[in-house]
Amino acid sequence: MALERIYLVALIGIVCYTAFFVAVFAMPIYGDGAHDDNSYLPFKAPIPLIADKQDVNITVFSIQLVILAAGLLTVAA
Repeated sequence: MALERIYLVALIGIVCYTAFFVAVFAMPIYGDGAHDDNSYLPFKAPIPLIADKQDVNITVFSIQLVILAAGLLTVAA
């Protein structure tokens, strides 16, 4: 029963991250910005692969997605 609960929580997390990244890829439709003007502004990307500036929200969500994936791989093993 505990394992099913872990998978349920992981599924809810995946749904949230999927919604965020769909919004990120749809940014050109609504104005190219994943930040509010009153929040942290984008910073210069250390490795500019896609863009010159990197958004804090995208950075944090990407790190959290890697942590979720690592946790799922650990539970599955």
